[in-house]
This record gives sequence, structure tokens and C-alpha cells, in this order.
Amino acid sequence: MPLGVTIQLVWFYALLFHHNAKQCFRLFLGSHSDVTPYERKSYFRYEYGELRTNVIVDEGGYLILPPETTCRGVTILVHGTIAIRDFTVASGCKLRLGPTGTSRILSGTNSSDTNVEGIEPGQGRYTFVSLFVGDGGEVSAIPNAPDLENNLTITALDTMRVYGGGRLHAVSVNLTAHKLIVDDLGVITGDLHLISCHGDPHTTSTVKNGQDLVLTGSGKNGPGASGAGHGGRGGRGSNQFHTGGAYGSLFEPKTHGCSGGSDGQSSGGKGGGNIVFKVTGTLQIDGLVQANGENAPNGGAGGGSGGSIVMHANNMRGYGDVTVNGGNGFATSSSRSGGGGAAGRIAVISHPTKHIQDHGKHMVENLEM
Repeated sequence: MPLGVTIQLVWFYALLFHHNAKQCFRLFLGSHSDVTPYERKSYFRYEYGELRTNVIVDEGGYLILPPETTCRGVTILVHGTIAIRDFTVASGCKLRLGPTGTSRILSGTNSSDTNVEGIEPGQGRYTFVSLFVGDGGEVSAIPNAPDLENNLTITALDTMRVYGGGRLHAVSVNLTAHKLIVDDLGVITGDLHLISCHGDPHTTSTVKNGQDLVLTGSGKNGPGASGAGHGGRGGRGSNQFHTGGAYGSLFEPKTHGCSGGSDGQSSGGKGGGNIVFKVTGTLQIDGLVQANGENAPNGGAGGGSGGSIVMHANNMRGYGDVTVNGGNGFATSSSRSGGGGAAGRIAVISHPTKHIQDHGKHMVENLEM
């Protein structure tokens, strides 16, 4: 079979793929002139436990994997449906989960059984029994997706674990699990973005000193621009005394960070994303969970503000870091110096057990117990 071949499945045809195959296959519902389109889904059943083939599951495609599957050294793009129980994203594997895709949980040990165990995820929501991201593995949203659609919503009925060297990231990350573990050198990130902070509910307009003053989280433009606000106000620039304002919830923050002000030639630093953990058992962080703002790249631009991290957990422990730092402003001279972005917000919400062991660097905006 030639490298990079595209395989189109229609009706209820099934296809078995040899486990030594190295080429890419693609599943989709076709509308080419030489193929009659069908409304029923295309199905593919992969019979081996280690996936070493690049995969694109287009909208309408249905990929049935063995209940316990490991991918290694390949890229998997999911716009349709994948059926699986336990997924290990090992070295070199990139699992990209799209906003139109979803997953189903295999009910037994036979990969031909695609019944769902009491859960039917919707578009953009993915459910596994366990999800493991190994050293060199990466789980993310679809690359180049618009920032507002750059989301990961994943549920693990049992365990979700990011091992050392593993990465899980998107602009908005929403993880639900019985047990969530981030090992030392494992990283979960709320990615940088350019989502506009203007027009938010906290926005008001007035006039001060002859200037229109728009009270949003964004940094204000000018040579020596100001930093973005979020958990507090952004820093003043050398030529801009209006700064990005504070916004967002104190008790359960879910807002993104904002961009710093531009100096007219260089854009300000981008804002950090947002992360939500909902853990019914134990949350253990020995690695890094971050939603930091970006440093201004050059000129006299302002820094982006940090995003939000909210963690619901009955038990929490670990020696890791949880950060929503603001980015630095950039200075070319004392008269052209951008202000720094404000830090974001972190909340830890502990339910009745109230068992929290905090050994790392956790910047907590609010603790509700």
C-alpha cells in the first residue's frame, strides 16, 4: 500500500490493518463524485494493542481500538469517534482531540464490543477508564484551532496520570478523574492565547484626562505600554498610566488571562489559559500545572496576565508547582518600558474530607473548605 494513502469507508464495511503498517490511514464520510455518500458511519477496527500508524478520524469516522491501547511515535487526530477503555500515550505519540470528536468506552475485553458503560460523551468531550501520558507523549487540542475552540475536556473514570516528560495542554483544560497524578517533570498547561478581553461584563467606558478609558483586563497601548490585569491590576508602562484591570471570580475562577498592551510596533505578551480539575479521589501534583502569561516579546510592550486554575479535590498532596504568573514587560530604554502582566487566580476547593498536604509552591487565591 503506498505511503500516505487515504482509505474511505462507507456503509458498514470493516477494515483490519496490519500491526506493522507505518503509513497513515484516514476515516471519513465521503462526498467525492465517484463515491455515493452515506449517512451511516465508517468503522475501523484495529486488532493490536500498540498503535504505530498515523491516524486521522474525520467527523463521522469510528475507530475501534483494543480495550488497552498504547500509541508510540505517531500522530492521532480525532474529529470523529474513538472506542477504547485504557489509553497510554507513550514516547513520540501526539494525541490531538478535536471539538467535533468524542469517545466511547468498550464494555468488555473484546474490541468488537462497543457498548457504553452508562456514559455517552457529547461533542468535544472524551471519556476513558484510564488515560496515561508517558515520557515524550503529548495530549492536546487540534493544532491551529481557533483559541475559543482550543479546548480539552477529558474524563477518566479511574486514573489520569501525566508521567515525567509527558505533556497535556490546551487553552482551556477541563479534567475530571477519580485519581489525577502529575509526576515530577510532568506538565499540564493552560496555553497562551489571543482571546479578546474587550466586551467582557466588567467593561465600562469613561473619559479621564481627555482619553477614553476602557476598563478591561487588557493592557493599554502606547510607547511603554501597560501590562494586562487579572488577579490584580497590570503594571504601569513608562508612557501609559492606565493599566489592565482586575476581573474574574475570587471563589471559583475560570477566566483566561489577557494580552498586554502594544507599543505600536510590537504586540504585548499573550494571556494564560484556564485549567479546571474535578477529582473525586486524590489529586497528586509533583510536577508542574501552569497557566502563565507571556513575557512581552520586544519593543516597549506590556506583559500578558496569568490565567486561572481551579482544583476541586477531596484529597490533595504533592511537591509540585501550580503557577499563574504574569509575563514581564519589555524595556528598550527608561522612556520605553512596558509594564508587567498581573498574576492570575488559583482556587482550591476541598470537599468534606478536607485532606490537603501542600509541600510545593502553590499560589492560592482562595481556599474554600
